[in-house]
Amino acid sequence: CNLPQELRILHLGFAGSLLGAEGARAVAEGLPHELLELHLDFAWCNIQAEGTRFLAEHLPRELRKLQLGLGGCDIGREGAHALAEWLPRELQQLHLDCSRSRIATAGARMLLENLPSVEQLSLDLRGCAVEPEDRQDLRDLLPEHLRASNPPCIRF
Repeated sequence: CNLPQELRILHLGFAGSLLGAEGARAVAEGLPHELLELHLDFAWCNIQAEGTRFLAEHLPRELRKLQLGLGGCDIGREGAHALAEWLPRELQQLHLDCSRSRIATAGARMLLENLPSVEQLSLDLRGCAVEPEDRQDLRDLLPEHLRASNPPCIRF
């Protein structure tokens, strides 16, 4: 993936392409370092935890807005942990689709406990094996300004 390094906004969609972890790695390694806004859709691309880790480690540090589609990618708790560890601290808006990605309650908790100080959040956890009795505990991990958002920041 050879993209101009001066790009500030990038939208790429790979949904359903069976890109796999190595494809995600190629995309991640080619991301311009100065990006401020990034939209990537890897839904149903089978990038799994390994591809998610590659991607997370290469997210531009100055990124302000991230929309990341990982629905159906089987990223598991390991992928959620990589995202939690590597999400850029300067993020202001985060839209993360982890639906049907098997992150479970533990992965969702890691993400929320390590969330940057975002102004806007959308987190899709539908079909992620988050137990109903854990949902309120996860909502309670949100910063105060996001708890009362309408519509809710987290979808289960």
